[in-house]
Amino acid sequence: MFEATFKRAVMAAFPVVIGCTTVTDDEARETLDATLVAAKTMSLESALVELALPTEAGAPNQVATEVQTLIAERAPCVTVTGSDARRVVDFGAAGCAFLGRTVKGKMELSFRRAGSGELVISEEWTEVTDGEATLDGVADIAWASNDSPMHVKHDAFWTSKDGVRLEGQGDRTMVRRRSGKVIRTSGVRSWTGDEGLWVLTMHEADVNGLEPMPEAGVFQIDPPSKNTMSMAFSRLADGILVRVFGGWEERRYAVLGLGKVEELEPPNVRP
Repeated sequence: MFEATFKRAVMAAFPVVIGCTTVTDDEARETLDATLVAAKTMSLESALVELALPTEAGAPNQVATEVQTLIAERAPCVTVTGSDARRVVDFGAAGCAFLGRTVKGKMELSFRRAGSGELVISEEWTEVTDGEATLDGVADIAWASNDSPMHVKHDAFWTSKDGVRLEGQGDRTMVRRRSGKVIRTSGVRSWTGDEGLWVLTMHEADVNGLEPMPEAGVFQIDPPSKNTMSMAFSRLADGILVRVFGGWEERRYAVLGLGKVEELEPPNVRP
């Protein structure tokens, strides 16, 4: 009963996914591996957004000063320089540990007011890496207040630790949960690799900055020239349970802390 109910919930979020296609084991695993690379990058991006997020959406110069102080508290090993509404964050050659990861590279921050009155924080990443992914690119975070969602757009290149380089864009909303330790994300990410364009649609994906995959939520993945699939996430004692749906079939994987993937035996229950 629970399995059928759960699949109906996934169908409600992404109705085109279940029941329309047949997905092979190889397709499911290839899509999971590609999504894992994107999710690791999203986790790093979320950590960088959280590091430079102020407590209030005040005047740009004041926010820049507050963010410099907050970064020193959140990651004391980081060097922050600059004045007015600009700051440069240097993680150092040896790297700086925060939110469960060690980060190297530089991030430039600028703060301004949009015509709508929202505070806009622009981040420029230069070879920012946590050992799992390396980011080069820009992101704009538009934010009205501590209680409102953040609207995040990014345009970046990222490179996996295996040397796979991808170009990607994203447009999504992000909401702090559990005292800022988890960021709930909904929206779209896309990236282009050797195989073509991948499109990832996120529905209330909870990213905690520590895990290689979201701990809750649903993804719809549209791979290049392949079948559309969806993924649903939940916590395990030592990692994340990923349920991959294609057609009526379900496959289950455990994604552990360092990104190791173990295939599990799923119950195949038709909704």
